[in-house]
Amino acid sequence: MSKAGRTFLFIMAVTVFTALFVVTTASPESAPATQARASHIETGPRVAWPSMSLDGLNAAVEHRNAQMAAWYTGIHLRDVAAYQAAMERHSRQAQTPTASPPRPSAPSVGGSTNGCQYESLIRSAFGPAGDWAIRIAMRESRCTTYREGAYNPTPCGGGNHAVGIFQLCMPMHADLYPCDWHTADAACEVEAAHRLYLGAGTAPWAL
Repeated sequence: MSKAGRTFLFIMAVTVFTALFVVTTASPESAPATQARASHIETGPRVAWPSMSLDGLNAAVEHRNAQMAAWYTGIHLRDVAAYQAAMERHSRQAQTPTASPPRPSAPSVGGSTNGCQYESLIRSAFGPAGDWAIRIAMRESRCTTYREGAYNPTPCGGGNHAVGIFQLCMPMHADLYPCDWHTADAACEVEAAHRLYLGAGTAPWAL
């Protein structure tokens, strides 16, 4: 055998001997420890649960359900009470009568209030402004209706003519009359003038 072959065999023998030495001297893990670790991995740590009978568990569930029902009922009743209170407030507000617009304050005008045959009608319609209204009626028509001849031939704009106790321009103000202005009596003319007064104040009769 050559020198190179003898060297190769020596190296192989040393290698095999070293491997056998490592295997025989290593401390393998004991079987019980291995089984314990495997059991722990498979099942995990054990948790100790308190023991409870089936009846006790059912009672606990029923108690919890009762608590939840009471909670939901409380919320429902609270919402219903709030809704009813809001509806009552709305009903009270709807039933509260709205205040009528204030009448214009009684104006002042020169002239006499004596001798107006329709004084009671005018005072009844104009209230606190009755004295002013009577003076206007006396100044405009001597308290005379259109049917009684209170007509001004001078146009008061756009082909209209002033007629009646308060000399309203007609037919421009025909919509203020609660009757046909051509055949209006004193009460109808006074009401038309009062409506104009409420809407425009004293301006239509300003000099």
